[in-house]
Amino acid sequence: MLAWADTDGDGAFKSGDTVLRFVSIDRSLSNSGPSGTAIAFDGRGRRLAPTNQQITLQPTTCDGQALRRTLVVNGAGQITSQKGACQ
Repeated sequence: MLAWADTDGDGAFKSGDTVLRFVSIDRSLSNSGPSGTAIAFDGRGRRLAPTNQQITLQPTTCDGQALRRTLVVNGAGQITSQKGACQ
């Protein structure tokens, strides 16, 4: 996952943009997020998308255990985390 400062506001990471944080997702995790879009914020930390966005993480093998995490980003930019059984 990558967070960057999008100084020109075009929504695309390119040469010259400042990387704020990069986290490599472990290959033993499967993940999903918004298809084809970034989770973007304005200068005040509010999310730009009109609806809540979510990221889901779970081990690639976990036999239905409660190891799935769904992170939901609301309009104010706050994140809630929900536990669930692997699917």
